[in-house]
Amino acid sequence: MFDLIKLELKPSFFLSTIIALPCLSAIVIVGTRDAPTISILLVSLILLGISFYYVNLFGLLGSKKSIKHISLSKQVLKVYGLNKKPIIVNLLNSSFISPWLCILQFTSTDISSNRYTVILCRQNIKSQSEFRRLRVWSKYGISPSEVEIL
Repeated sequence: MFDLIKLELKPSFFLSTIIALPCLSAIVIVGTRDAPTISILLVSLILLGISFYYVNLFGLLGSKKSIKHISLSKQVLKVYGLNKKPIIVNLLNSSFISPWLCILQFTSTDISSNRYTVILCRQNIKSQSEFRRLRVWSKYGISPSEVEIL
């Protein structure tokens, strides 16, 4: 049905904000508790570290594990990280797909079976038509059970 989909991700301030808000809210809640200062400081630093890691991974796309490109050609799905080396992956059924936000989970087809997660929204995609095509393919494309039957 689709010959080629090339989806390129870009850093997103909107997605970074959505990721950071829960951590910052938790820091405010922890800070208002009646607890020793060192405990509050320690928990706040841990939450800031977690927030920074996920903002860098999904929002700013600056981590080594960040996925920058997704391509689909002849039912072969590939993801590209910062090193631009292609990794052939399969889309997992546990992925969340909606018109505004997609949380795609992939597993590599090699022996290591590494898992990759990508958060896609309209603000971090360069081509909206490619985003729509990928959503349609992921919802209505050939399922793994149909491939095994063939």
